[in-house]
Amino acid sequence: MEIKSTVLGRTTGSIGTLLIDDDVAWVDLLQSKLEAADDDVLATTATSAAEAESVLRSEAELVDCIVCDYRMPGTDGLEFFSTVQSTFDDIPFILLTGAGSEYIASKAVSEGVSDYITKDQLHSDAATLLNRIERAVETTRVEVEAIQKRDLYETLLEQTSEGICVTRGDEVVFVNDRLASFLGPDASTLVGSSFSEMVAHTDAADDGTALRSSRGQIVKAGVSTTRVADRVYELRERPFRINDESFSVWSFRDVTNAHRHKSQLHRERELSESAIEILAQSSTDQTVEQSFSLEMVDERWFQFAWVGESTQGTQLDVQAYAGNGQEYLSAISPITCDDSEAPAPPSLQALRDGEARFLYDISEHVETSWGQAADAQGFVSAAALPLVDSGIPYGVVCLYSSEQSVFDRYDEQFLQKLADALARVVVDNKRAAALASEQVTEISFRVTDSQFYLNEALQGDPPGEYGTATVESVVQQSGDGVVEFVTVEDTQPDGIVTAVSEHDAAEAVSSHSERSDARIQVETNRTTLGGLLQEIGVRLREIVIEDGVAEVTVQLPVERDEQPVLDRIREDFDVDAVTGHITKSVQPRSGAVQPSDVTALTQKQQQAVEAALEAGYFARPRENSASEVAELLGVSHSTFLQHLRAAERKLFADLFGER
Repeated sequence: MEIKSTVLGRTTGSIGTLLIDDDVAWVDLLQSKLEAADDDVLATTATSAAEAESVLRSEAELVDCIVCDYRMPGTDGLEFFSTVQSTFDDIPFILLTGAGSEYIASKAVSEGVSDYITKDQLHSDAATLLNRIERAVETTRVEVEAIQKRDLYETLLEQTSEGICVTRGDEVVFVNDRLASFLGPDASTLVGSSFSEMVAHTDAADDGTALRSSRGQIVKAGVSTTRVADRVYELRERPFRINDESFSVWSFRDVTNAHRHKSQLHRERELSESAIEILAQSSTDQTVEQSFSLEMVDERWFQFAWVGESTQGTQLDVQAYAGNGQEYLSAISPITCDDSEAPAPPSLQALRDGEARFLYDISEHVETSWGQAADAQGFVSAAALPLVDSGIPYGVVCLYSSEQSVFDRYDEQFLQKLADALARVVVDNKRAAALASEQVTEISFRVTDSQFYLNEALQGDPPGEYGTATVESVVQQSGDGVVEFVTVEDTQPDGIVTAVSEHDAAEAVSSHSERSDARIQVETNRTTLGGLLQEIGVRLREIVIEDGVAEVTVQLPVERDEQPVLDRIREDFDVDAVTGHITKSVQPRSGAVQPSDVTALTQKQQQAVEAALEAGYFARPRENSASEVAELLGVSHSTFLQHLRAAERKLFADLFGER
């Protein structure tokens, strides 16, 4: 099975390099040579260890490699390497040494430096250093990716109730807690040992070949057993590959009491195996809900599974189902969200409060219509798992079994993780489709309370003192802050700027009057109405504020249920009334970049493009410089330009194709 992962926090398509040397002229020359040798190299310089540490603290996510001179005032390159390793051990480190410094080079390698190079090799050109940088970055990327994949796989393996051992060849590289409980308190010493020594071949059992450990008899995969002395384990192997290396997962299952627990033991094994398959395939499966339902249904696991989504806050619509239970769905349909029956079906309970529901004995609820229908279908236990988007439950996964108390604590946690993974895939697919859709639901509503800082700041006395202000867009800053771009009718917006500046929610306010309408930019770390809309994935059209009242207009994909969105907004703000509700077509401008083009951008790249556009960076003449836009976002000048350049490359490649 291929485990997909990425190296978190590093840029793609470029190599961010931090050059450190106290010789300012030399390090500037080296920066120029590297960037001239390869357009994808973005170099930042530092002339002291303290300055380099400052860069790493503020922009570590943009540094792919460190190149550091050995000799520096107050410290040396190896001492600085030790400091860096304590916090940023995943950044490769190349040491620059003088001629004849073989001892220093040898010591550097022994202490873990990625590579070293003498300065004499750099006088003619930077090709040698560029090659070393690229090699070090690629080596580190592969190593970090392997660690992430290993950690992901180990996390999955710890969820199962089976004892798990992972081997590379004959070497034991992982033992989970369950296997440790099988083999005793010294099981941790097995990591690094020989698997063949851990289990030794013995005489065949009555029904096949067996293996024996210090704690009991271990039977090879596929061999059924009869009762034997001591404890009996079933052993199964599953091979997989990571970075072209072959591994095996060995599952140890205690089958001593198999005659009493055979059904549940089999179900738990299928749970572990099917869960891994779902996670491995869900990112590319376009019918993930149906595939999910099919995977969950097995005669030895669940008898019936269905996925439902809330429609306009009124009822649950079935999106996919599998197994024997269509009659049950017919009996309980329609599943209305305002159902007053008590207790409500578990699907509605999970949808209403966003918490999973597990029923261990459905017969306790036969007084309800849904309980009667489930009991008539032969269902004994059930689970309802909420599907959540941006903190708002939008649907459920429901599972039914003919066994009583089929869920244990590990099953409940694991099933909820599967439901969360399903929700992420489904939501991502729907948002991508919604961006390309020409149909949206447009909702207008009024917010009157002073919790929205612009309502309070622009409460005119007398009425009409500040005219009308319109929030047109919101851009997320680094951290929790946002920048709101506001258009005002008066081309001399001094009054509004003063009123907003005096509000304690506004950290910085600036105005620009070059356009036909004056615009102001407001930076705040408060929870704003526009920031909340962005957080829950709603497209803002405008917020019009006049005399302390905000008229808000937002757009949602026609498929998205609007009621949970309004409920979430009401948790933070007083929604006085819904004043408009229409479904409309949104026609993209001819020749314009299609909305789907931005899906390839990272969040920071999209923030950089949006902030540049809203701040007039692309206008001629420019209304704000790169440094000013960077300040709005709370990042450095070089960080802003790096994100912007990466976004431009992706958008142009999508427009004109790879060249």
